[in-house]
Amino acid sequence: MNRVSPLALTFIVLGVILFLKLFGEIIASETHIYGNMLLFYGIVSVFMNMGKQRKGVLFLGVFSFMLGVLLYVMNNFDIMSTNRMILPALFFIFGSGFLFIYFDDLSETIFLIISILLILAGYFTFAFYDSFELIRFSASISKKTLDYWEYLFIIIGVGIITDRRI
Repeated sequence: MNRVSPLALTFIVLGVILFLKLFGEIIASETHIYGNMLLFYGIVSVFMNMGKQRKGVLFLGVFSFMLGVLLYVMNNFDIMSTNRMILPALFFIFGSGFLFIYFDDLSETIFLIISILLILAGYFTFAFYDSFELIRFSASISKKTLDYWEYLFIIIGVGIITDRRI
């Protein structure tokens, strides 16, 4: 059975969109385009890998989708202080990834426990942001990391090239 790669499909769609942007048919910033491509890749990847016991690929799909949601929210809504939302959002993103791994194989309760702990950490990080200096420091580091999120594509690409099973 021939299987279409979600990454290949995403790059085809990205190429078409960037081609249309080049000729002025689409007016959008690169951040919007890449954020939407993360959403697209995440949806396609999760859809194609759910129920197939491919934990790493499923986690990457959920992570990509949730990161795309974060970028969409940051680009399309006026948020006074994005520093307050980056660290809790990262906890929620990782928690969501582990939750989907649990949904893929309900016998793996360790992933449910990790997911609940990460989601609770995200909630408490948001709720007690101003109470702890370590949380504010971590949030500023997370914000700087997100400023250079484009390099995440390079890391993922190198990972895909070195792992031929994807």
